[in-house]
Amino acid sequence: MKFDKRKPIHFLVEVGALLFLFTLGSMSLSCSMNPEYHPVEEFPEGMNTDELASASHTRLHTTQVSHRYQASFEEVWEAANQVALGFEIRYGKPILHINKKKGTIRFSDTNLFDRKKMPNNIETERLRGWKEQVEIKVRALKNNLIKVTVFRTVEGMVYFSPGRSATGIGVRTYRKYLEPEISNGELEDWFLTKIGDEVASSAQQAKSN
Repeated sequence: MKFDKRKPIHFLVEVGALLFLFTLGSMSLSCSMNPEYHPVEEFPEGMNTDELASASHTRLHTTQVSHRYQASFEEVWEAANQVALGFEIRYGKPILHINKKKGTIRFSDTNLFDRKKMPNNIETERLRGWKEQVEIKVRALKNNLIKVTVFRTVEGMVYFSPGRSATGIGVRTYRKYLEPEISNGELEDWFLTKIGDEVASSAQQAKSN
């Protein structure tokens, strides 16, 4: 009996292709979990999570987005404080921590979905709200080059899980636990955009004076 010697080669090719796809998928997921900065002028309402990344991730993850500004540390720090204060006043998100020496500002908040205003979808059917932690970190790279990073951690507050009653009809069950979600970077981008706007406004005022 003769054996086909080409089968092992085909097998290796198939395994290699699967490994390549797995690596590519992991890279894409990693990029989506730590997205690059892009300007966001309008405040992004809602939970702002990446459904694909959240569905495939089972551990708590902190997304981070960074941007650099040509200004002094004092100017950028003051801009970050102004944005944080406006965020607290307008959206009712209490500032828990401010430390100028470490260059950090931190928020933590619990949010509930308003089901009367939001359309029914997978997100609102599965969750009743979310908890988030946001930290803004200002760090000097050079005298007039400042890096600001916004960190965000999101956990969904589970509201619905599929189940079956004694009659075989699907039932809602309320679960008192949190599950990890992955931020899509929109809120982080909004903070960085507003900080940039404040820095530019301060520079313009300084020139006019």
